[in-house]
Amino acid sequence: LVTDMIDVAIFKSLLNSKLKNIPIILYFHENQLMYPKSNLDSDITKNRDNHYGFINFTSALIANKVIFNSKFHQNGFLKALQNFLKKFPDYSLIENIKQIEKKSTILPIGIHMDKSLKIDSLKHPQTILWNHRWEHDKNPDLFFKILFQLKNEKIPFKLNVVGENFKNSPQIFKTAQNELNERILNWGYLNSREDYFKILNQSDILPVTSNHDFFGISTVKAMGYNVFPLLPNRLAYPEHIPPKLKTKCIYESDEDLYLKLKKYLENGIPDNFSEIQNHIFKYEMSSVIKNYDELFEKSI
Repeated sequence: LVTDMIDVAIFKSLLNSKLKNIPIILYFHENQLMYPKSNLDSDITKNRDNHYGFINFTSALIANKVIFNSKFHQNGFLKALQNFLKKFPDYSLIENIKQIEKKSTILPIGIHMDKSLKIDSLKHPQTILWNHRWEHDKNPDLFFKILFQLKNEKIPFKLNVVGENFKNSPQIFKTAQNELNERILNWGYLNSREDYFKILNQSDILPVTSNHDFFGISTVKAMGYNVFPLLPNRLAYPEHIPPKLKTKCIYESDEDLYLKLKKYLENGIPDNFSEIQNHIFKYEMSSVIKNYDELFEKSI
């Protein structure tokens, strides 16, 4: 069992003869053809990023089974692969995409959920949650821009901002910490799982603004702890929402996000936690692990 970070072709070539015929299952948690890269990245300027995408391609060809963590990821990779291979001169290998598609499947990441449904949807003020990495691809500028606007309109809310941060984290976090200081309950990275789960339990609403996510484990984890989601109609996010709740949980534009969030802060969160949990129970570890076991058994 290997991840997308492994060059499967090289790996298999180094195995001794006794191991050559052992099936290899490749799990794509992410892929380099769709992964956003900074224009300042030297891999971009020297075209090395193309090589990483090619490794993903050859790895998928060599593996006996290919797993993706979401439908969005599977469809996106196969489409990106087609565009990538079209750039090749002469023999482009495009016909191999069908071979990869035929042996690929979707198995989401397993999570543990809190099934107690203890949130009071009429609590006032509501507590907003950010629980992603502090990086540009998570689009913190939009997240905080909307919170600044709500603050200026004197809309009550509290704020939990957690997640891993780095030396080059976006400047907006420092600005927001000063601007929203009186609204902040928790700020910064948490060292223990127990503390993190406490924050999830204390939060009410999760406005997600990310421009990139292959699955969105932090989002699903918060949903599993009864934090009400406000998700963009892109990437893997619509897969996490029951179709009949789309108008309540999915936003179509920045303005739509602002209006929905303002409405829920003023009038309370929709009381649909049981429907949301029933929908995402497909990600519960006890359910997911059975699907993994079944696939592993079939691959032997």
